Amino acid sequence: MAQEVYPEEVDVFKIPHLRMKQIVCEATEQISTTNFQDNKSLYGLLSRFNHIFHELKNHEEVENTCIMGKLQRRLTNDQIAAIVKDIHKHSHVREILFLIKRGFKTARRRKTLLNILNYETKLRKAVDEFEKDFFPHMRHEEEVFQPLLMQYFSYEELKTIKEKVVDLHTAFSESQSVINIPDLTHPDFISSDSSSSDSETDENSKTHSTITNIETQPKLVKYPPEIILKIFSYLNPKDLCRAAQVCRKWSFLARDGQLWQELFPARWIFRNDWRFGLPSDDEVCDCNCKGSFDSLDEDFQLMELRSCYADDDADVDESGNSDDDDENDHDEKRLLMKAGLQRMLGMAENLLPYIGKSVQVLSLGCSPVLSNGLVFKILSKCPNVVNVVMSQTSVTDYGLKGLFSKGGGSKLSVLDLSGCKLITDKTLARLSEALGQFTVDTDIEEENTLTCGCMVEQSRASRTARCSLRYLSLSGCYQITDQGLRYLASNGGLPSLQYLDLSGCLNVTAQGLIELVSVCPSLDHAQFFYCDNIYEGPYQDTASGCQNLECTYRVCCRLG
Repeated sequence: MAQEVYPEEVDVFKIPHLRMKQIVCEATEQISTTNFQDNKSLYGLLSRFNHIFHELKNHEEVENTCIMGKLQRRLTNDQIAAIVKDIHKHSHVREILFLIKRGFKTARRRKTLLNILNYETKLRKAVDEFEKDFFPHMRHEEEVFQPLLMQYFSYEELKTIKEKVVDLHTAFSESQSVINIPDLTHPDFISSDSSSSDSETDENSKTHSTITNIETQPKLVKYPPEIILKIFSYLNPKDLCRAAQVCRKWSFLARDGQLWQELFPARWIFRNDWRFGLPSDDEVCDCNCKGSFDSLDEDFQLMELRSCYADDDADVDESGNSDDDDENDHDEKRLLMKAGLQRMLGMAENLLPYIGKSVQVLSLGCSPVLSNGLVFKILSKCPNVVNVVMSQTSVTDYGLKGLFSKGGGSKLSVLDLSGCKLITDKTLARLSEALGQFTVDTDIEEENTLTCGCMVEQSRASRTARCSLRYLSLSGCYQITDQGLRYLASNGGLPSLQYLDLSGCLNVTAQGLIELVSVCPSLDHAQFFYCDNIYEGPYQDTASGCQNLECTYRVCCRLG
């Protein structure tokens, strides 16, 4: 019997299924031509399989959330609803992802021939079983569940569902293409086990291949590195990542540090604004930006969400048991956040190891979701960063610890932690230590060698040059106390500080403020903000008051 054809605008399975069929056929073709005994060939297969089966996993999650979950809530027959609920329960995708992980270890450790053959058998068997089940499964969805959707949903509802399904698939595919920056020079995956006779044959084929490649290469690939770098300097970050996938030469040049001195991952990934350059005034993350929280209750929900993505193979709740449509909308939001987190993680793992030391500006402000582990990983790879914006995020002391690891943080000029309400005095202690790591030696030298007044001025000038922090915002960091301010006042103080915002810091007192500003000779009184409830504080006539009165997502002394 011929399959019924449904209007394309309400056929929720057609477009994603075409894509899934394409990549599954690609996977089966690639595994049939791969030499598992050659590390480079095996690594290429595993890298491609990793992307394919993560895309398949995402496909199942999108279907569970946007289609099956909604359908289950509309069905009145309990047996059919149970089938809908468990539609992807016995998928082979997670099994294959586990085998892929093992395969990378096999390639790196150069296992024995027997181990390699055993692994090849297991992977081929798993892929064969997946293929046998997957195509009938898709046909079953098209023939059984699409008619049910037509029966229980209106035309407009199905159009909306299809749009969400396609958008989520597209977002994931784009994230894969952007974060996939290949390491074409990885030594672990260049096979060195060939025999001498094979080497001669390979040499001849390589020579022929090289001549062919040179003849067919576009002229742009042959340009000198300086010219290509100049051209690359006009590209946005997404295009740079794509250029890195063209060839080995471009992969190397696209990761040149001078192209990546400013990073704005939150703006790029969550707002789809792929530009370099500091944001304009109307684009700055302000105190009315929800960021990664809007209430303590949601903080805990997001912490639970992040824990799901701490392990890439962690299961996502796919049961769809809630009877509330809001819960389903929340699940869709989780999928979007997951796609964003995957891009961030891809950037941290595939890009930052190459360009991290060149990064001068890093802005993660107003990121909808951030895990402390991810923040730590990103910050620890940027030891020379000068400008850091973490405003309106739920980052904790642990995440910021990465900023000061491996000698980092000593070159900070701007640190914006406004709205980071989980920050405590521990971060200020680490900040002071990082900024003062040079000044302590200066003080010791001063005590031992001071013979005239001019040495004092020289020492102060040296300290000012080295401690270059000019801007510090702790607005809304209400857990900070006088002890944290004393940490900042130690190790030579903050001689270059011009801007200091302590609005909403309810646990600091006038005494703590006085101790801090006494070692901030460059502080602009008009750019010094603290709570209005603090009496007898420093510069009462010239300092500014609390800025958080009209802030939706920051603590304010006036609001109790």
